[in-house]
Amino acid sequence: DQVSLEQVTHKLITELALFEPCGAGNPRPTLAACGVTIVGSPKLTSNERHVSFFARQKKIAHRVIAYDCAEHFNTLCDFGRNGALDIAFRPKLNSYQGSTNVELVLEAFRRSET
Repeated sequence: DQVSLEQVTHKLITELALFEPCGAGNPRPTLAACGVTIVGSPKLTSNERHVSFFARQKKIAHRVIAYDCAEHFNTLCDFGRNGALDIAFRPKLNSYQGSTNVELVLEAFRRSET
């Protein structure tokens, strides 16, 4: 389903967890947001396998992690400099150093047509 980044909250992720357990017959929900921009520049993780960036839509920005997507790093950098993109993602809560934040696990992306 298409959502705005503003709708992707702790509450929504908690509600989506009610669909668990997820597996072959019950896949994890995948959402889409259109017309997001990349804040700053995408970064490669220390092992150079994953890409992370912040996606913004209006006033809301969430961290995005793209696992095993290093081959798309240059494309994401280009999109970040030259317009918006549409993303498909699985939302999750990431806890780190006592803080819990919304994080988007990237499943797919394309140049936005909006």
